[in-house]
Amino acid sequence: MYVAGEFFLNKKKITIITVIFVFVVFVLGIGLLLVQHSQIGTLKKQDTPINKKIGVNYWSWQITASNSNYETFKAMVDQDFIGIKQFSPSYLRVSVGSFNNTKLNNQMLDYILEKCKDEHITPIFSFFALGDNNAVDGMSHTNHFGDYKVAQKHYRLVVRNTIKHYAQENIIWEDMNEANYGGNYWFNQPVSLTQAKDYIKLDEYICSCLMQYVENPILLTGNYTFMGKQTIDSFELSVFAGIPLKNKHVSFHPYIYGRPEQLLTNRYYKKFFRALNKAKASDISATELGFGTPKNFNGSYTRQQQSSYLRREILILDALGAKQIILWTADSTDHTWSIENKDGTLNSSGKDIHHMLKQLHGYSFYKRLKTKKNIYAFLYRNGNKSKVVYWSTDRKTKVFYFHRKNLSISSNPKVLLY
Repeated sequence: MYVAGEFFLNKKKITIITVIFVFVVFVLGIGLLLVQHSQIGTLKKQDTPINKKIGVNYWSWQITASNSNYETFKAMVDQDFIGIKQFSPSYLRVSVGSFNNTKLNNQMLDYILEKCKDEHITPIFSFFALGDNNAVDGMSHTNHFGDYKVAQKHYRLVVRNTIKHYAQENIIWEDMNEANYGGNYWFNQPVSLTQAKDYIKLDEYICSCLMQYVENPILLTGNYTFMGKQTIDSFELSVFAGIPLKNKHVSFHPYIYGRPEQLLTNRYYKKFFRALNKAKASDISATELGFGTPKNFNGSYTRQQQSSYLRREILILDALGAKQIILWTADSTDHTWSIENKDGTLNSSGKDIHHMLKQLHGYSFYKRLKTKKNIYAFLYRNGNKSKVVYWSTDRKTKVFYFHRKNLSISSNPKVLLY
């Protein structure tokens, strides 16, 4: 009886331990899911190779479309696609949403779409609602309709007709461009709670049209401008106004003033990422980024600095988990921001970025290696092969000791087979 009783007690203990073990595993599993869900804004292992995330913007086609005939327009697009083809992006973000010459613009958009298909590029159609200071014929909606409410009503027709026309195409769609910024980017209206509710309604209308006409649509929501002292307030206002972010893929435009590493430390971006986590957004994409040369609203940069900063920001955004990283821009006419020369070929920035991406073709971010504070070293993997990308933010640092070797280091990212 003693032995049997002891066995019974031990069996009971085993059962209790098993229950506790299962409970602990369950709790840890839930915790892991919560941690994974709240990883926006932190560096984490990626499954998608970096080269498959990269794209370029294509905005000025609408300017040409409004001021030229179809043949002239085609010639410009063909020229721009020289550099686009050399760059080999996965995505081309195209501005859409013109009132003027709808039939002609569809014909022109059709041509861009065919060029994308030829180069196996996925287009991202992003809706723009511009004001008078960007008063290109056919793009400034307040020029066509002086009344704000009338302009919104007619813009809904533009949205519906555009989505319906391209419903069968393989397109990623994006909400209203930088509407949270107000002014030129939202019918010349100042930022306010009413304005936020208005563009949220239009965002919801875009979503409803996609659900009506497109099978399994992909929509990037937010389309937020860069984060700073004022723009973080307008972002938070959109959250207060009820913009739906839960389980949403959120796009934003991280134009950094100065070193791109600030994306990891800047308090406004930290606040932005925390808010996305709190709202339980699912993913992020950077659909505009750039460093204007010789100067623009986010600072003054030489072409060499532009090249270095763009490569570094691409690497950081990749490590942060951005699904798409779209440079501004591939327009050969936009010399300040473009990765192209006037003849459509890649300029030095475009060539440097393309070279780095070619070196990392098929490789995905794995982790950041431990280094001194001013040194960044990212480990990339492709199956059982590894490469390290490293750079320094300190001009005085000339040597990087790695794997028993002294390596020369600079502000330009270098790729090392590991």
